[in-house]
Amino acid sequence: MPNCMGSAHELHGDISLTVNPEDEVAWHAFPNAHAVLTKLGSSSESGLTQSEAAARLKRDGPNRLTPPEKPGFLRKLWDQLNNVLIWILLAAAVVEGALQVSFV
Repeated sequence: MPNCMGSAHELHGDISLTVNPEDEVAWHAFPNAHAVLTKLGSSSESGLTQSEAAARLKRDGPNRLTPPEKPGFLRKLWDQLNNVLIWILLAAAVVEGALQVSFV
């Protein structure tokens, strides 16, 4: 669990808020939504002003998540083969093959 007394950048990766580490409070500990909005410099009626939104976009970048890595071919193949029924079928095929070879 992250230390709630660290900086906002340490706690949230690329999110940077202008908050002093010594007076930072965990987000879930705020008494109400108004306190959170006040801390973030916003309001529930109008949100951010255009100029503030543009400044934050320039400072922090777009609000996007990094897409997860796509599994490679071998990972997909392993996920398909990693099943008890598949292993039983493969074992049966090996036994059948061994029996065919021994009777020829």
